Amino acid sequence: MKIIPLEGSNLDDAIDFAARLNHKAAHNISYFGKTEAEIKTDFTAIQPPEGYGFIAVSDSGQTIGLFGVEIDTKLGRCWLFGPLVDHVDWDSI
Repeated sequence: MKIIPLEGSNLDDAIDFAARLNHKAAHNISYFGKTEAEIKTDFTAIQPPEGYGFIAVSDSGQTIGLFGVEIDTKLGRCWLFGPLVDHVDWDSI
């Protein structure tokens, strides 16, 4: 497994991953939306600046985790989004 930054080149993978897990109650992040289109809209709006979002990728290249921070510099606050993990050993990840 490796941890890589969330960026434009892997944003669609992150959206697909979140959409697949978000409909499950154990993984649901309510402000992400319910459909892939809603999640894409939300991710586009809250995509963290470089260095504040990460994806865990398995050795086979499959996304198995997602974590990030939404930063509002005007309010001086941030919100966590995630972690979302889809792996048997989720607590280690």
